[in-house]
Amino acid sequence: MTFGERLALTRKERGYTQEQLASLIGIAKSTLTGYEKGNREPDISKIKKIVDILNIDADYLLGTDLQEDSIITNTSPNIKLTLELFEKLNPEFQICSINQMKELLNLQKSINKP
Repeated sequence: MTFGERLALTRKERGYTQEQLASLIGIAKSTLTGYEKGNREPDISKIKKIVDILNIDADYLLGTDLQEDSIITNTSPNIKLTLELFEKLNPEFQICSINQMKELLNLQKSINKP
């Protein structure tokens, strides 16, 4: 997943529109759109603002989380496949799949109740 995809996904998960987040960062909406599409890159001060506003880890946003790679290496084939497929989805469909997994977990809980 690219920086822009992680930014867009997290922005949507946190409930911000592009206009809202851009205003909080202090940039134009078109600049944020450029970040999300990969046409522009923020400077370090903008990255710090994004991390603070969205309350996310900078390593995740920048794609430098080495721990994530080691976790993936030591997981089952089903989890690896799920992650590979998930990363191929665009951010909107990633959010949909997360919501569907939550629904499945709720269904599983209701079925497993004594």
